[in-house]
Amino acid sequence: MKKKNCLLISQHFYPEEFVINDLVRKTNNYKFKVVTTYPSYPTFFNFKKFYKNFIKRKKQNFTNSQIYRVVTFPRIFNNYFDIIMNYLSFIFFGIVSLFFIPKKKLILFLFMQLHHYIKL
Repeated sequence: MKKKNCLLISQHFYPEEFVINDLVRKTNNYKFKVVTTYPSYPTFFNFKKFYKNFIKRKKQNFTNSQIYRVVTFPRIFNNYFDIIMNYLSFIFFGIVSLFFIPKKKLILFLFMQLHHYIKL
């Protein structure tokens, strides 16, 4: 059976540990193209090793997917300003990056993990 193409837009993805990684890893019927940021959750400093090959990591493979990383304002101090700028820059550069990703009958899938951002 031919795999269906799916475009996943998520601010957080591998190597950050979120449930969306498991979904992509365990879904066999779909081939994902993932638009995401460079890892910075909860802070930029948690991923120092990842940033050593910054340029090479612009496009990566992960299980049954290709990852396209967009540059965003990093969450250095994890304060409100950094978080808001990180979200806004992801929206802007994520939209811009969509013009450069090859699209062929894609199913669009958006992911946002809200419970980490909303304090109850």
